[in-house]
Amino acid sequence: MPRFEFNFATGQTVELPDLGLPPQPIADRRAAVWERVKAERTRRQNGGVQVSGHWFQTDQTSRIQLMRLDMKATAALAGGGTSTDVLTVAAQPLQWKTWENGLVPMTVSLAQGIAQAVEVLDALAFGRGEVLRQQIEASSDPEAINITTGWPAIFPGA
Repeated sequence: MPRFEFNFATGQTVELPDLGLPPQPIADRRAAVWERVKAERTRRQNGGVQVSGHWFQTDQTSRIQLMRLDMKATAALAGGGTSTDVLTVAAQPLQWKTWENGLVPMTVSLAQGIAQAVEVLDALAFGRGEVLRQQIEASSDPEAINITTGWPAIFPGA
């Protein structure tokens, strides 16, 4: 049975040469493909979100910061603020660096929009992973499943 390997750098699956090795059990083959799916899901979840024309990072450190901004935005609205108010830190207007290396004022609306976009990103990434998991479990040839399509968009080059 031919063996295949997915190259994440090129996005292509290549057939490996037959080395005369015994075939891997289907459970092991499925597990190997599932590990690649989980790696792609994590890459997508860390690949940023686009809000108001700008890309914002979504790695674990950024997510913690973004969660705090969303909490500040909610508190600002509860205190009588508006969606266009710029959040402050140490009494200074907060400028946030985008993935494109620009700076944007972090408004209440933008902070909440980013938080919502991260929530959607996670839901879409999880959903795509689950669809692929089901396909993998049902397949007698899990390596043939294209695990690179159907994911949410991320920052180019992420």
